[in-house]
Amino acid sequence: MSGTESQNENSVERTEALNPGRLQEIYLSRLTSGLNYQRTVDEKAVRKLAENWNPRYLDPVTVSYRDGKYNVIDGQHRIAAMRRMKESGKLKFDADVKVLCIVHTGLTYQEEAELFYRLDQFGFKRMIGILRRLDIIIIMDMTKAR
Repeated sequence: MSGTESQNENSVERTEALNPGRLQEIYLSRLTSGLNYQRTVDEKAVRKLAENWNPRYLDPVTVSYRDGKYNVIDGQHRIAAMRRMKESGKLKFDADVKVLCIVHTGLTYQEEAELFYRLDQFGFKRMIGILRRLDIIIIMDMTKAR
């Protein structure tokens, strides 16, 4: 490998490390989900999310802006639950709902698929960590009640 190739690879790695996406609020109606690299939406999971909705426990939705669209990479069940609640009137919205997203730009379809796979692969571990933190919060609250 030449010195120039090595420098280019290092600059790409530094750019990716420095630009992991940016937080942005995007209207629900502008989010596209259901891409082929995602699993089919689990209606039972969507129903449970909608029934037990609490926005304080939600991570930002991971999105890729490509070809003029905001493609949901991670968060399609949350988006489906929000759409269901909006349609059913469970949540009252005057206008379109804004969703907090981590927006990546410049990704190809293949890079989106890889990011989905990696987030999905480690998402289970992340959820267990969140549940453990919730247990700690519940225990602390019970201690305060005594």
